[in-house]
Amino acid sequence: SAERDARRADATSVECAAEWLQTKATRGRGAAGPPAAEAPAAEAPTAASLSEEVGLLLRDHRASCSATILTTVISGRQDWQRHRHIQPSFSYFREFYKSVLSIPGGRAHAIVLHDGLPPSITDQYAAPDGSFSFVKVNLSNFGPDLGVNDVRYMLFREQLAAHPEWDTVFMTDASDVTLRHNPCQLVADAPERVYIGSESSDLKHNPFMRERFKEMGGKYLVWFKSLPDGHVNLWNAGVIGGKRAKMLELTSRIVDVLNDPELAVRQEKKEVNVNMGALNWVILNFYAPGEVGSGEPMHTHYKKYQRMREDVYFIHK
Repeated sequence: SAERDARRADATSVECAAEWLQTKATRGRGAAGPPAAEAPAAEAPTAASLSEEVGLLLRDHRASCSATILTTVISGRQDWQRHRHIQPSFSYFREFYKSVLSIPGGRAHAIVLHDGLPPSITDQYAAPDGSFSFVKVNLSNFGPDLGVNDVRYMLFREQLAAHPEWDTVFMTDASDVTLRHNPCQLVADAPERVYIGSESSDLKHNPFMRERFKEMGGKYLVWFKSLPDGHVNLWNAGVIGGKRAKMLELTSRIVDVLNDPELAVRQEKKEVNVNMGALNWVILNFYAPGEVGSGEPMHTHYKKYQRMREDVYFIHK
């Protein structure tokens, strides 16, 4: 029957995909990778992970939904952690670019918001089918005291407000995040959630986060000091997504914190670089645990350099 033939075709697809993934993984283990000091060796895939990879591949091919991926390449403001401006070059987002174009069906559309990429890059690398495009932004529309990682939330909110036709939207880093599958499938399973990257570190006892909340001061620092002992999730701003309406709501809440005139660092007339603190404060004050999705299969373990994995939607370092 037609139904039996369809089931047989699906089974064949699974077997072929599994064989392809096993071959790829075997070859990958012998390929050059990051230095041993930077990242552990790739692990051999398990039967469970291969099954998950196959399932995600098939979902990519059957997808009827689409996702918009927003990222930024900002060279006009200095990177406060590296104390330099990034070079407006293709190499900065090369791996991200290749990963987006690898998603089948053209249902993942990436938009790079930039303030200085030359036409030699934007014209050459814009995809004719719209799967990868560039939008030039004017940073003078936003507070000059906002650091490079904080001003991007102004850009994200601006784009989200201007495009009510978007369905699923993710906002990611450009230099250390790659896409493995169409994340609209992930969001479709639980559209009521916001999806946020996370780290294994505990929020209250993380030195980096402690400094961010000191810079925020006021009610934010009081709240941070009142966190209970024991593990409290540390949310990471490198990968954030969900339904467009939820992302507009979330970015608006983050922007409200970043624009707060009472921020200690703003009172001291210093550059504002507290987006990670703002994200964690917003998530833990406005969203119940069941309203937040994170971890696998959304993303890899942060800073574990699991670059060979195909059983997740995003790889973040």
